[in-house]
Amino acid sequence: MSSTMPQSALLNLPPELRNQIYDLVASGTDQVTIRNGHILPHSFSQVCRQIRNEFGPLFMAMTKQSPPYLAPATIKIQLENFDFNQTVQAIDRCRHDSNTKFEIDVWVTKQLHRSDWEKMWSWVRFADELAYRKDAMDEKVQAMYKVGQKLGSCNVYAACHEMYIEVVPYILNGNARGGCTSAGYEQIEKMRLALSTAIGN
Repeated sequence: MSSTMPQSALLNLPPELRNQIYDLVASGTDQVTIRNGHILPHSFSQVCRQIRNEFGPLFMAMTKQSPPYLAPATIKIQLENFDFNQTVQAIDRCRHDSNTKFEIDVWVTKQLHRSDWEKMWSWVRFADELAYRKDAMDEKVQAMYKVGQKLGSCNVYAACHEMYIEVVPYILNGNARGGCTSAGYEQIEKMRLALSTAIGN
């Protein structure tokens, strides 16, 4: 008894029609994932090999367009040791505003010291600039943080203290509004809370 695999209606379409569908899928992307500073391929690329070969390059080309073409409602960020430097550059390859939601997962692999927190400032500055882009003092950055760690890799008390110490020059040197509080400072407090509660228990 022989069996036949069902044929895909999408893959049976002419290439030009498939490309139009691929363009609609990419342009309607609601979520983008950035891992360690690199935008990951679209989940639609995992459907099958042919779609990966045809749709994958189209989507990745869209992540490199200038001005940015993609406008996801949610940007998921996955990074190690609060190193945001390349991440912020990747975010700028998408259109974003104060309504964009950021879901940030940080994996701690070592003991964090003051020099490590310098890699966080690009995100803090980004948060300030984004929050006040509309010149509204009540604008907020919609960011949620989760922190995990390699077993025994980090003294949480020391790391939270070091992060707090690094807040001082940020306040003294001014921020997007030159005031004592800022959206960036709020993100620092959120990160400290996530660090202390998630891996401090």
